[in-house]
Amino acid sequence: MATVTPDILATYLDPIAEELTPRLAQRIVQVEIKPDLASRVEKLGEKANAGTLTSVEQSEYQYYVDVNNQLGLLQARARRFLVDQTD
Repeated sequence: MATVTPDILATYLDPIAEELTPRLAQRIVQVEIKPDLASRVEKLGEKANAGTLTSVEQSEYQYYVDVNNQLGLLQARARRFLVDQTD
């Protein structure tokens, strides 16, 4: 699995953040990881902490971390947008 760098993700997500509507912002804020994927990420995190990830698992785990970081930034922008809408 190829690693997705934050810059690549930002290239795709920034235009979304720039065109937020209240409905879209609320939906973005509500996005959550599915339980089966959360379980996989948790397992990979445990292996990472133990130093037992294979190179393939390391790439997979890094991909999830990168995507989660970018989603977190997009959600923060959506939350700020929603706050600004109420001011």
